[in-house]
Amino acid sequence: MLVFIDESGDPGFKLDRGSSDVFVLAMVVFADASYAQATSELIVEAQRRNRIKLEWKFSKSSNEARDDFFTSISNARFTRHSPSGLPSDVKIA
Repeated sequence: MLVFIDESGDPGFKLDRGSSDVFVLAMVVFADASYAQATSELIVEAQRRNRIKLEWKFSKSSNEARDDFFTSISNARFTRHSPSGLPSDVKIA
């Protein structure tokens, strides 16, 4: 089993000084390394088609490139999980 975790946002509690309103974790789980490799190959091919050189930045991609990415991985074998939270809802004692 392979698990990849990524985050977005600032987990700090200084909401009045730049911390994000929302902090998100995303997790992708592959039951087998071969599924991860196959998905990686699908993503690399989509990157080539969309002329993306390095890291795929979703916010900077065209709608067409985003659609192509999700279409490319639509049959890939993984599960995804993304718990999220609002720092303003957390009480610090």
